[in-house]
Amino acid sequence: MLIFSSGILIAEGGLRLLGVEPGLSIVHRLNPYQFDPELGWATRPHSSFLRSSPEYIHYNYYDKDGLPATFENRNGQITPEAPKIVLIGNSYVESYYVPYKKSFPAILDESLRASGKRVLNLGVSGYTPAQYLLQARRHLPKHNVDSVFVFLVPYQDIRFLNSPFFPGGYPKPIFGERLDSPLNTPLSVSLLKKSKTRQLEDYSALLTVLQPLLFKWIGYRNAIYDYPIDFDKMLFSVDEFGDALRYSKQIQTELGSKANVFTVYAPTEFEYHDDRISKNLVAFRQACDQLLVRCLVPPHVEFPPGGNFQVLYYEKDRHPSSTGAALIADFLVGFIKNNP
Repeated sequence: MLIFSSGILIAEGGLRLLGVEPGLSIVHRLNPYQFDPELGWATRPHSSFLRSSPEYIHYNYYDKDGLPATFENRNGQITPEAPKIVLIGNSYVESYYVPYKKSFPAILDESLRASGKRVLNLGVSGYTPAQYLLQARRHLPKHNVDSVFVFLVPYQDIRFLNSPFFPGGYPKPIFGERLDSPLNTPLSVSLLKKSKTRQLEDYSALLTVLQPLLFKWIGYRNAIYDYPIDFDKMLFSVDEFGDALRYSKQIQTELGSKANVFTVYAPTEFEYHDDRISKNLVAFRQACDQLLVRCLVPPHVEFPPGGNFQVLYYEKDRHPSSTGAALIADFLVGFIKNNP
């Protein structure tokens, strides 16, 4: 027993020395980020982090500006002069759930390089529309913006729109009726809350590395990742969509005629149960029409390939699979080329 325990401690210490940080709980999935008094949290410049879930394990890299990058491009920066296709959103856009080369922002960037355009990925895990607007204000003035795509994930962007905290503990900026400035900034790091539950998952680098194998061998995922879903909260009203979309409208207002802003519907797999997606899309389109916001619904969202929405996502996860990411990229490439 002593030998086994010593081996565990040595393995844990060795992984920590190699830079593997615990990353299972929602608290520690925020390790790649740092406190920001305006946004709540932001990606760490020039950093890397080992991401692990029951379905995947890989490193994510961030460049000198803290933007998601491939391993090869992690030491570079995108020049401000190049025309930018700007992507704004939460983890759906940050794309930490796939190796970045297979993410839809990276695929899109590679597809557009011949035209001279580049992708500016402003996605940050946990962000909601208020932070989308603040991200736009912080980054867009520095770049030559061609067009902006805001990815609206109703499951998060509506449910947590006015929450003062991210579920992992970081404080969030909140706007009132006016969108000139948040009501509660500068935020205070003293507000950061840290969960005391699930200590093993929180603090074990070894478990972070072994998680995919444990899922396959002993069904570890079912013990930690199964949680009840309140499907009644997966239906959203026109007014709820309108509250979220007003931030996209504000980004367009501040950009003026310099670039067009499009809001892309990005559902989670939960919306497909009992065809909630159809009702939500009706409400989404009505809200877009009422606010005069340019909105897009990718064909695979409304009509999944073969009628099987499950191929678009990791199992029981809100994030796109590599198949889902490729379909998003294909849609964006086609849209941009047909709407120069």
